[in-house]
Amino acid sequence: MFASPRILTSSELARAPFPAALDGDASNKAGAKWAVYGISSPSELAAVTAWWEQIALMPTEISFEARTLEDVFWEVSTP
Repeated sequence: MFASPRILTSSELARAPFPAALDGDASNKAGAKWAVYGISSPSELAAVTAWWEQIALMPTEISFEARTLEDVFWEVSTP
């Protein structure tokens, strides 16, 4: 999860190496928290930080959270 100091454009989000989605019912605005799904190795984390560099984004907050059983359920049950 990361907090963006600015709005992310649709073209920036399309270039993300992993799916990025707003956390909960947040809206795309400065300070919005984004969840990035599917990172499971240091090289995948490096891909996300490279994406931030490409779009000139310095997150104001970064956190790591383990997937819950509910997270796994939604991943396998949605197309």
